[in-house]
Amino acid sequence: MNRIMIVAAALLAAVNINAQYATKDRRAIRAYEEAANYYEFSKWSAALNSLEIAKRSDPKFTEAYILSSEIYYNIKEYDRHLDEFYKAISLDSTRYVAGYFLAAESAFELDRFDTALWFLSKYKQFSAATKRKMSYDAQGFERRIRFVRDIINNPVPFNPRPACKTLDKPYDTYFPSLTLDGNEMVVTMLLPRDTSAFKRDPLMMKQRGGTFFQEDFYAVKKVNGEWQAPTSLTSINTDSNEGAQALSADGNWMFFTACGRPDSYGSCDLYFSRRIASGWSKPINVGAPINTSGWESQPCFSADGQTLYFVSSRPGGKGGRDIWCSQITGFRTDGLPRFSMPKNLGDSINTRGNESTPFLHADGRTLYFSSDGHPGLGGEDIFYSQLNDSGVWSRPKNIGYPINTKGDDNSLRVSADGKTGYYASEVKTKYGMTLRVMEFDMPQISRPKMTPFVKGHVFNAKTQKPIGAELELIDLATGKLQTHAYSSAASGAYIVNLPTGRDYALIVSHEGYLFFSQNFSTANISDPSQTIILDVPLSPIVKDEKITLRNIFFDTDSDVLKEESFIELGRIVEFMKKNPKIHIEIGGHTDNVGSAEYNLKLSQARATSTKNYIVEHGIDANRITCKGYGLTQPIAKNTTEQGRALNRRIEAKVVKIVDSH
Repeated sequence: MNRIMIVAAALLAAVNINAQYATKDRRAIRAYEEAANYYEFSKWSAALNSLEIAKRSDPKFTEAYILSSEIYYNIKEYDRHLDEFYKAISLDSTRYVAGYFLAAESAFELDRFDTALWFLSKYKQFSAATKRKMSYDAQGFERRIRFVRDIINNPVPFNPRPACKTLDKPYDTYFPSLTLDGNEMVVTMLLPRDTSAFKRDPLMMKQRGGTFFQEDFYAVKKVNGEWQAPTSLTSINTDSNEGAQALSADGNWMFFTACGRPDSYGSCDLYFSRRIASGWSKPINVGAPINTSGWESQPCFSADGQTLYFVSSRPGGKGGRDIWCSQITGFRTDGLPRFSMPKNLGDSINTRGNESTPFLHADGRTLYFSSDGHPGLGGEDIFYSQLNDSGVWSRPKNIGYPINTKGDDNSLRVSADGKTGYYASEVKTKYGMTLRVMEFDMPQISRPKMTPFVKGHVFNAKTQKPIGAELELIDLATGKLQTHAYSSAASGAYIVNLPTGRDYALIVSHEGYLFFSQNFSTANISDPSQTIILDVPLSPIVKDEKITLRNIFFDTDSDVLKEESFIELGRIVEFMKKNPKIHIEIGGHTDNVGSAEYNLKLSQARATSTKNYIVEHGIDANRITCKGYGLTQPIAKNTTEQGRALNRRIEAKVVKIVDSH
C-alpha cells in the first residue's frame, strides 16, 4: 500500500472542519477541531486527548471515532484502530467509506484475513452504492490477502537459531557470506563511531545509522567445528562504510560495496580485494562496466569463479533496482578481473519493484533473491528460481512463511549441501532487539542440489612452499570450463565445487611448473555431501620430472583415443608451445590383466597414439619420444579395480631441456 496516499485521503475525509458534524454539542465540536489541528501536525497524543473530551461530551459523535481510528492507524496500533472504527460504523455505516479499506489493512496486519476480506467487501459495496470511485485498488489488495492467508495457513518448517555464538555482540550483525566448505564467515557489523558514547547510552543503538555508526567487516573461522572470536578485516575497513560483501567459494577473493569514496563512479560502487600473506590486499574499484553513476551493491560471486551477480539502479532495468550479472573475461596487470557488459536477469526475476541480495548456490542453477515486486507477505520476501538447460530462469517461488514475514526479509545464503540457510534477523538479546546472523534447516521443497567439492593446498613438490596456481574444472563431455579458481599465493589453499551428474577434468597449472591433472566423476556419486581432500604438488620443470595424464582415455583393449581425452591432450600441446626448449617422453602403462607381452604391445600403441595427436596439433615430432612399459611399473596394487585403474595411465616425462646457449 502507498501509505502516503492513504494517510492523505484519510486526512481529507476525517478532518474536514466544513463538514456537517453528527453532533450539535459545541464543546465536542471545539475539542474535535482542536484534535484536527493537532492531527495535521502529527501531534498524536494531544489529538487523542482532545478526542477523548469530544467523545465524553457526545458519545455518539461519529467523526471523533473516525479521527481516533485514523490516529491509531497512523501509529500502527491496529487493534485500537479497529475498535474505534467499529464504534464509528455502528453510529453511521456510510459516513466514511474509505475507512473500510484502512480497516481491511489493519485486520490484515493482525492476520485477521477473513475480517479483512469482510471490510474490503463493504468498501466495494458502499462505494458502488454511493456511486463513488474507489480510491484504492481493492481487487489487488483482495488477491494479496488471499495469497498471504494461504501461505500463512501452510507454513514451512522453520527452526532459526544463532549461527555463531561468538558474534553475540551488542552491535547489529548481518549480510553473512561463507566459503564453500562453511569454515569461514564474513559479516557486516554496524559499529558506533564513539564506543564510549555507546557505553554511556546503549539505547543509541536503536538509531541504527546516520553519522553515529559505520559498517565494517569481521571474519570468523571454524576450528575443529567451533567458531572462533571475530577479527576485523583491518586492511579493508575504513572510517567510512563497507558492507554487503561476497566471498569467492575458496575465500580468497572478496567483492563488496562501499559508498562515497573518492574513486567512486556513483553513490555506491563495487570493490575487489584478494587474500594475501598479510591479510587482504588494498581494495580496488571494480570500475566500468560494472560500476556506473547509479547505485551498485550487494554482490554475489558464483562458486564456479566466472560470474558476478549484483544489484543496480542503472538505466536499462525494469524500473526499480534490478539484479544483473557479468562474466569474467580476463585480468588486468594488477590482478583485478575484467568483466563483460552486465546483463539484466530479465522478466522472470526482475520486476518494476526492487530486487535485492542475490545468491547463486554452488549447484550453479538455484538463485535465491529478495523482492518487493513478486507476490509476497509484505516488504521484501525471499524467492528462489531455477535455471534450465536453455539458460532461462523459472518463475520465482516464495520460500514460504514463517521464513518470510510482513517485514523485509533478505540476505539468504545456503550451504553447499543445501541443508542450511543463513540470514540476518532482528532477535531479542541481552542488549535488546538486535540483528543477528541466524541459521535454519532449509525446507525440503526449496533446497538446491547437494554439491560436493574438492579442497586442499597447491605447493611446490620440492620445497613444500605454497603456490598461487590456476585451477580449471572442465566438463569432459562438452569441453566447457565449469569452474575457474585460483589457490591462495599465501597458503596455497583452494576449493572447487563439483556439480553432480558429470565427469570432470581438474587441471592445475602455474608458470615454471609441470601441470597437474585429476579426474572426477560425479555421475553416480553415492554421497554428494562428502568433501574430497586433494593436495596438489606441482613439480618444477626439470629433467626427469614427470606428470600423470589422468584424463587420457581408451576403450578396453584399444589404442584409439576417446574424445574426452582431447581436453588434456590440448593442455600438453599448449604446455609444449609455451616451453619450446622441453623434450618429453610419452610413457604408456597398463595393469596386470593379460600377458606381459600383450600389455607391452598395448602400452606402446597407446603411447604412440598420444604422441601422434600432439604432433598433429603443431608440436615437432623430434621433441617427443614414446615408450610402452606394459605392467612393469605399477603405482598401486593390482589386487583391486581402483588400483588397476591407477596403473592404467599415460605419463609425460621431461627427458631434455635444450640449452639456448
